[in-house]
Amino acid sequence: MKRIRVYKKKRISKKFKRVLRIYIGIIAAVVITVMGILCFSSSGNVKSKNIEKVKGFTLDSECISKGIIKVDKIKVYRTASGSIEELTLEDYVKGVVSAEMPANFDVEALKAQAVAARTFAVNKIIRHCPKGQNADICDSTHCQVYMDKKKRISSWGKNADSLYKKVCTAVDETAGQVITYDGEIITHPQYFAVSSGKTEDSVDVFNRDIPYLKSVSSTGEDIAPKYKSNKSIPYSQFVRIVKNSYGDTGINSSNLSSKVKVLSNTKSGAVKEIQIGSKKISGIKFRSLFNLNSSYFKLSFNNGKVIISCTGYGHNTGMSQWGANVMAKSGKKYDEILEHYYEGTKIQKIK
Repeated sequence: MKRIRVYKKKRISKKFKRVLRIYIGIIAAVVITVMGILCFSSSGNVKSKNIEKVKGFTLDSECISKGIIKVDKIKVYRTASGSIEELTLEDYVKGVVSAEMPANFDVEALKAQAVAARTFAVNKIIRHCPKGQNADICDSTHCQVYMDKKKRISSWGKNADSLYKKVCTAVDETAGQVITYDGEIITHPQYFAVSSGKTEDSVDVFNRDIPYLKSVSSTGEDIAPKYKSNKSIPYSQFVRIVKNSYGDTGINSSNLSSKVKVLSNTKSGAVKEIQIGSKKISGIKFRSLFNLNSSYFKLSFNNGKVIISCTGYGHNTGMSQWGANVMAKSGKKYDEILEHYYEGTKIQKIK
């Protein structure tokens, strides 16, 4: 009996040890996990809501200022060579401002452009450009146009040095500044060339209600070279272009004037929807179909041709570059310009 008792005792002891080891392992794993979360959360004293925003690619100025997101360098995909070039963020912004906005514009307009371009770049550092092949951003209109100093100066010719110095002043005097809304860096710092007198509401262009991209006045831009443009398209060509994209919509050279009608307009007056025979399409798609300068257009039919008269140049959402220059020349500062075009926003500096 003694041996039996000893044998049973040993069996119970081994089983108990096995169970104990399992429980200890579970408890240790839980403790390590909790400590890791606490350590990460306390690093830089960043709130958990900000960590979640970073994971979801929503930028937060606190995360950047605390060092969780670093934005001092940017990798640029050069489309011509297929190479990736790493630059400081501020040098990159200088290359964008000099490429995207005429350098003879007022310095306050250039400053506004610098802040918008920097805000766009910071977003791309987080999200990355899908065309960039491991870069943050590309140098084409797919993202925003970037041109290096040497190429930009050689293309300007006379007064190139003074023009580039002006661009550098605009960028240096706004260094680190971005556009924020409700404490966060905005994700859609859209800008374009010339408005029709009013900018567009984002919901009419991107089908998204972005609170800081609302339709606002943008007057005085009739001085811009591309404020007005016209395109003349023969009836047969018009019918062919529509058919290639949408098939047979019932239009032909003899019924265009009665079969093509504007159905509705946006707040700015741009075409929202247009009827082409049996097909309804947006003004934005019509603009793309016929390669127009804007979706603010009017149609007329004369001598076998469709005459399309456009006002403005670009998607007409966010900051108008020519409008910014008009405001600057009237005495407005860059922050006033940005806060006009991006409603409810503030300019903040990030580290």
